[in-house]
Amino acid sequence: MRTLFDKPIRFTTLDYYPEKMSVDEFVQTMQANLVGFAANMKTLAKPGTESGWYADPHYVEQWTETFLAWSEIEEKQDNE
Repeated sequence: MRTLFDKPIRFTTLDYYPEKMSVDEFVQTMQANLVGFAANMKTLAKPGTESGWYADPHYVEQWTETFLAWSEIEEKQDNE
């Protein structure tokens, strides 16, 4: 079973994306989030600091986990 933050992915995303969405809605949501995510990661990427992690290459699973966590934070802020 694939997990995110040591839990099945569905349990992690359930709070932030509780409704089903079409493939077009999913792609639109992910594309919109990717622009902000990239900008945020580049802002954080300061080599030689704790945030330097963002400047280094990582496996797709690490970027995906970071992206999904960031997306959930953004979704929560938008809904508050």
